[in-house]
Amino acid sequence: EGMKFETENDTEVAAAYLSSQMAHGKNLGEALEGTLSDLDGFFTFVVGTKNGFGVVRDPIACKPAVMAETDQYVAFGSEYRALTKL
Repeated sequence: EGMKFETENDTEVAAAYLSSQMAHGKNLGEALEGTLSDLDGFFTFVVGTKNGFGVVRDPIACKPAVMAETDQYVAFGSEYRALTKL
């Protein structure tokens, strides 16, 4: 199945991959888990749907990622200091 891309951004490729996997019957968790074997490179994805959200990091976990969760919000950043004033 061919896909047309509007940019040269790898995030667009990741979004298309996840959309394709979910269109073929996988839920978000299964689609995110598939990235670990199907995609090559360093990545961290935070993806939301109307039913929830998920996070996945490449097997080497090269890209930094931090998460903060309270009763009011869930926040993600690439550095701890991005979340310290929330």
